[in-house]
Amino acid sequence: MAKELRFSANINTFNACADRYVLSGYGERLTSEQLIQAATSVPGLTGVEVVGLWHVNDENVDQIRRQIGDAGLVVTCVTPDIWASGKWGWGSFSANDPEIRREAIHEVKKSMEWAKQQKVIDDFDAPELAPVREQFLDGAYFAYGHTVMQRQLGLGYHSEWARARLSSRPERNEFYRRIGYQVEPGRQGSAQLQRLDPAMSPEQMLESTGS
Repeated sequence: MAKELRFSANINTFNACADRYVLSGYGERLTSEQLIQAATSVPGLTGVEVVGLWHVNDENVDQIRRQIGDAGLVVTCVTPDIWASGKWGWGSFSANDPEIRREAIHEVKKSMEWAKQQKVIDDFDAPELAPVREQFLDGAYFAYGHTVMQRQLGLGYHSEWARARLSSRPERNEFYRRIGYQVEPGRQGSAQLQRLDPAMSPEQMLESTGS
């Protein structure tokens, strides 16, 4: 018997949208509490996503949890805001400025902490997520692999090196996933990458980082 599907939406879906002539939108701007109540008007919606610093912060994290619970909903995600201001214009984790990269990591860690305090967010141990756990991890390894290769060597997913040696998207996807899996974070990973040379083939790079 198939399980019933559950649906979630970011609560900002229910807010006034920015317009090119009126950046604040033509509609009424709602508070977080009003947005949560607006979400209850959608039949079948059981979960909501909130954005760190927009809807939840250190001062109101308990209050937001109660309001969402009282509305009969659960929190499915706390998204870090690493896009909605000018400082993120040239990237966050992959920005050239090391201070911007540090700020991005800080924002993500804050949202992770707020998410843990919600107590109702699914994690990888949840039975419902078990069938797709590997896909989640593969995506994380892929993103990390591209980021470290681009930052340290200029050999990211869209680099000339990648286009020349990994002509198809599936090949590139698999290469950066494996690099992300094999390269350790921090100094150890930096040392692994220093052994690489653009003259190497993808197979040689994988062999070098895997040893």
